[in-house]
Amino acid sequence: MPSVQRGQVYKLSGGSWAYRSRDENGRRRQIGGFKTKGEASQALAFTLDGVRLGALGIRRDLTVSEAVTRYLAQHDVDPATTTKLRRQLKQAESVFGARQLDTIQADELGAWRRKLSQGARHDVFRALKQVLEQAARWKWIDENPARYVKNPKAKRAEFQPFSSWEEIEAIAAELDPRFAAIPIFATGTGLRPEEWLALERLDVDRKAGVVRVERVWTQRRLKQCAKTSRQRRRVPLRQRVLDALEVLPRAWTPPYSSRPLEA
Repeated sequence: MPSVQRGQVYKLSGGSWAYRSRDENGRRRQIGGFKTKGEASQALAFTLDGVRLGALGIRRDLTVSEAVTRYLAQHDVDPATTTKLRRQLKQAESVFGARQLDTIQADELGAWRRKLSQGARHDVFRALKQVLEQAARWKWIDENPARYVKNPKAKRAEFQPFSSWEEIEAIAAELDPRFAAIPIFATGTGLRPEEWLALERLDVDRKAGVVRVERVWTQRRLKQCAKTSRQRRRVPLRQRVLDALEVLPRAWTPPYSSRPLEA
């Protein structure tokens, strides 16, 4: 008689929860990014249920909430992405959560999408579409109804960029000396905010005149760029940027301490 799959739920060092189990082929899997032990336990239960039902875990009576949980349980991405998806999918669960998958129609998905905020509409609908697409692959439904709903990205509002360096330097002059180089550095390098926010002093090589982009600040945490990613790169520093960096204070004393800190 084959052994019963049980799995294990445990807490990660960062405070989130994860579970480990073995799939239908005996391969060990570990999925993290759950906020609570209860969420991790529920995801583990659905995963083990799928293993017991067979390689595809075929069922035709799953609700949207059950499908979301099972989808996230096997979605092998970094914890921050899982957390973002879970947050987006909660909006779909609040409306369709108790409904069986095979009762969801394309027209009601389109009507629901229109009620979402314009800024989040594309990403939230795309998250649900991914779940329904996977449900179709796993034969829980015959086809994905979200395929028949257009999901264009929101048009970004046009803005007028700065027309001269004098305007940028005027902004810098209004800032605390510790931060005066930021508008000049950001404009002169063309780095995205999530890139320059993650920089450290050692990333700037003034002698070589370059800055190394090796990490980004995203979803409230630092994330290393993949070694093969185009995002990891060396960006040349124009003389105006180097001049702005030269006047930065080397150290400063915060108001709550008498000990100088490196700027």
